[in-house]
Amino acid sequence: MRWIIIIALAFLLTTETWAGTFKDNFEDGNLSGWQLYPVDKSPEFQVEKGEACIQTHSWIRDDGVTVVCEGTMTIGSDDWRNYTLELKVKTVESDHGTGHAIIIGIRTEELPSEPFTSKDYSGIYMEIVSARIFGVITVYKIIKIDPPIVHKGMMNVDGKLIPYTWKQTHRMETVFQDSVKWDILFDTWYPVKMVAKDNHFKLYFNNDLVTSFDDANIMSGKVRLSAVNAHVHFDDVVITGENIPDIGPSGRAVSAKGKLATAWGNVKQLH
Repeated sequence: MRWIIIIALAFLLTTETWAGTFKDNFEDGNLSGWQLYPVDKSPEFQVEKGEACIQTHSWIRDDGVTVVCEGTMTIGSDDWRNYTLELKVKTVESDHGTGHAIIIGIRTEELPSEPFTSKDYSGIYMEIVSARIFGVITVYKIIKIDPPIVHKGMMNVDGKLIPYTWKQTHRMETVFQDSVKWDILFDTWYPVKMVAKDNHFKLYFNNDLVTSFDDANIMSGKVRLSAVNAHVHFDDVVITGENIPDIGPSGRAVSAKGKLATAWGNVKQLH
């Protein structure tokens, strides 16, 4: 029996991939651990009554152009690959007439961007738009182009032609879109589930399977939550999978050493 215990411990010590669970119900009143973008006066990030909140509003430039505002929260690591994301979302209010949405992404990776341009992220995304009459759900992929494709040309500025250079770092592909099936209401919670397993993906909304598909281009990355021209709440975030740290609602982490101690206790019970 002793040899069984030794072999079991050797297996535990040499296993590099741990399955863990990250949880955040925001009852601690803060967004500690989440990366927020952009950090300026446009989007507002806060916790309201134990719920994560992103509040954004479009604004009009001096030349009369309406600017779309997006706020983003990310959590995780670039090496997160096989995992399941579960959470609930709701739109409290929105800027009507300017386009608004909740955007949820898995396996997202920040892409290189040009100076003075917004950030882009590769990944698998579900975009949820609530409306007074109907809702729209779109699933799309943003695929990284490496190395970037360099585009050169001429542009007209105040009647003068000047050269420009633009680096294309990604391409977008729509996987699914439906504006009929879901009646997405304001101020109503909806569960969302997104599963990434090797090259296979499954996405659920309100406990219904939206779509499933395969893709070998998007390998790993963080979880991303965004609001566009809207006041959006997120809650009860649960991420389970390989290399996910064990973090509970209180934010207390369980180390691999702690897991080993638990496993050792279970092995000892066999003796």
